[in-house]
Amino acid sequence: MGRGKMAGIISDLFGWDKHLEVDKDGALDLIGDDAIVIDVRNESKRKKVEPIFDETINVEFKEFETKIKDLLEKKEITKDDSYVVFCTTGAKGLKAVKILRKYGFEKSFNMKYGTNAWHANDDGCGT
Repeated sequence: MGRGKMAGIISDLFGWDKHLEVDKDGALDLIGDDAIVIDVRNESKRKKVEPIFDETINVEFKEFETKIKDLLEKKEITKDDSYVVFCTTGAKGLKAVKILRKYGFEKSFNMKYGTNAWHANDDGCGT
């Protein structure tokens, strides 16, 4: 079995939806193209590590849907922009992206594996 086919099977088993998620490099590409970053971690988790991105909308997941509807009504966000959502592990971020897609934010993506993926890389940074 080829490496690509195995990766596809593993992604299917663990629920990675490539249409809703991007890896770290994909997130960086989107952010480089002016995607808006949304952090859905709670305040205590945000305080544990240095901020990853300077300009981030911080919305705890438990109030995410209400806050997004409010920001949309106030025209502080638009469905035309691109969004990268992240949390610690990627689980709540994926749920948040599904909410965004429900409201028509078609260019919204979860950062697969969240900050865990960000910090567990070759730059020696860890959490």
